[in-house]
Amino acid sequence: MGIIEEDLSNEFQKLLYYVQHPTTLCNAALSLGGTKDSKNRTDGDKVLCQDSGHPLGPSCLVYSFGENDEWSFEEAAERFGCQVFTFDPSMKLDNHQHKPNIWFYRLGISNFNEDRFLLKQMMTWRMRTLDSIMDMLGHQNKTIDVLKLDIEGDEWNVLEYMLQKGLFEKINHLCVEIHLHVMEWQRKLNILRNLEEVGNMRFFSSRKNLVTIPKAVPGQRNRTEQLFYELAWFKA
Repeated sequence: MGIIEEDLSNEFQKLLYYVQHPTTLCNAALSLGGTKDSKNRTDGDKVLCQDSGHPLGPSCLVYSFGENDEWSFEEAAERFGCQVFTFDPSMKLDNHQHKPNIWFYRLGISNFNEDRFLLKQMMTWRMRTLDSIMDMLGHQNKTIDVLKLDIEGDEWNVLEYMLQKGLFEKINHLCVEIHLHVMEWQRKLNILRNLEEVGNMRFFSSRKNLVTIPKAVPGQRNRTEQLFYELAWFKA
């Protein structure tokens, strides 16, 4: 193993250790949503900490990014009395009201505002920052009780932007599927640490994505790991 590969291996190991070892205990974890596949594996559920001082209740506000036409989490949140706003630029649906308190918008979250034309899909994705979306919906002065991100690797840019803009002051619970199939290990570790140190969030839950299989670790020979994890935080 060369020096550069060894350095990358050490960086990845530090990141993986952090991802697998939440720093905060939750005594009352709540799982919302999820569906089982043919092998009885659950996917799509998200975990919240109900003893965090910010339990879900009537008039709670949920933003869910990455819908993929799987509504179990959103519908479970609605049953708690939440208003749920869900977003996905890849779905071929117009903006609509899915249920009495669930609204769908065909746009995605990003670290800048753009209308992104994707040649492969032959469609334009409307991408907006979180603060722009909150302005659009008239939520500038509201707190988002739950922010769900399942955005296929773009979570790193979005989380970094939110940290820079101080947006975690407006978030009570954060649920993210993280993707480690691209390098920049040290940057990703810094982002996760800053969620606690700068964003004042508490990391309490880490679960491997049971539906995806382990994959080769980029930049490292003969190493295979699970590269997709469901992580969750709550505001301190």
